[in-house]
Amino acid sequence: MFFTVTAIIVSAVQILVGVALGFWLRRDRAGAEAGQPANNQRGALDGLRNTTHDLVHDVARHTARVEQAGRALAGLPDQAEAIGPATELLKANHQLQEELATAQVQLEQQAIAIEERLADVRFDVLTGLPNRLPFDDELTRRANDAIRRKKPLSLVMLDVDRLGDLNARHGRDAGDRALKEIAAALGECARSFDLVVRYADDQFAVTLPGAGSEQAQRIAERMRTAVAARTIKFEEAELQATVSVGAATLRSGEDGAGLVSRAEAALKASKRGKRNCGHYHDGEACQPIAADSSADDDRWAEGDDSGAAESAMADATPAANRRGAARRAFDYRQFVAPYNGGSLPSKATFREVTCQDISATGFSFYSSQLPDFDSLVVALGVSPNVTYMSARIVNRAQVADDPAPMYRIGCRFSGKVQ
Repeated sequence: MFFTVTAIIVSAVQILVGVALGFWLRRDRAGAEAGQPANNQRGALDGLRNTTHDLVHDVARHTARVEQAGRALAGLPDQAEAIGPATELLKANHQLQEELATAQVQLEQQAIAIEERLADVRFDVLTGLPNRLPFDDELTRRANDAIRRKKPLSLVMLDVDRLGDLNARHGRDAGDRALKEIAAALGECARSFDLVVRYADDQFAVTLPGAGSEQAQRIAERMRTAVAARTIKFEEAELQATVSVGAATLRSGEDGAGLVSRAEAALKASKRGKRNCGHYHDGEACQPIAADSSADDDRWAEGDDSGAAESAMADATPAANRRGAARRAFDYRQFVAPYNGGSLPSKATFREVTCQDISATGFSFYSSQLPDFDSLVVALGVSPNVTYMSARIVNRAQVADDPAPMYRIGCRFSGKVQ
């Protein structure tokens, strides 16, 4: 009887693993990206682990009872009658443990294969972009960070116009070429800390941390025009593609799902119109994005404050010590490095920081640690046109301590570094 129970238990574990693995490995990537939310995928894997854990726990309890029964039989007065069944009972228990251990090893191997499959489907094979899995993770993290730090977060969603018509006229390979070119155009427009993903078959999404309403509309329009201006070479033909765009900025009390919903509403407004246009959801309604929203301003590629950085670079000299200089919001990431004078620090010493504001005389940034230096170099501008400014730290203030310390570091420009 015990061998029968063992066989049933081990078979159940193997069937469970086989069904789960087969389900994951038979899924094609497009279906995984478009139809299955990341939470469902992780939930299935977690369910597999939990079920296995429960099964192993139940078998362990059964094993303990069998051992207890075996010891009781071995202790009977009439040992001649008891020792035989007790021995067989202990043998059966030992066999059960060995087979269960084998099944557990197989289960761990299958789980590793599932994990590898999950990692594999985090990227779209065609465009090389991340897909919905990392997008959901990033949006949740960025939304929580934006709420905690009281910083803006925006989202741009783009839908390829009439991709089906392009496929019908020129073939699926032409459509694939268009998607690759669109992905490349979006990547060129995005800032280094934005996340561009292939959201669905003909949709893309871009998270814009630190970008408020105006910035989001500028970047959205820049992306739309970049796609429209791109020539797609396919075989002997030169094709064009356009995208409809929707954008939104995280509102107070809103989560990532709400942000996606409003960006999608704005995208639908663009699709209902003439297409190849953009709309912005302001929290109440969808408003058209002006076609002249400084889409050709290259500074948005790295998040410069459209003139504030240039003004600082032009005016920041040792003589420019105007304490009353107006400071402007500068909610972007820049790169800073300790500076002791002389030549430019090596690239390895630069680290990325989130800025707060900037003026002709200086700027401030946030740091999770108090700097152990008094002077630094900040890289301003867009490669290859980067200007390096030296600055002196003039104040340090703690602005948060939950869940971790956060400091605002005020700096005053002292000159250019060649």
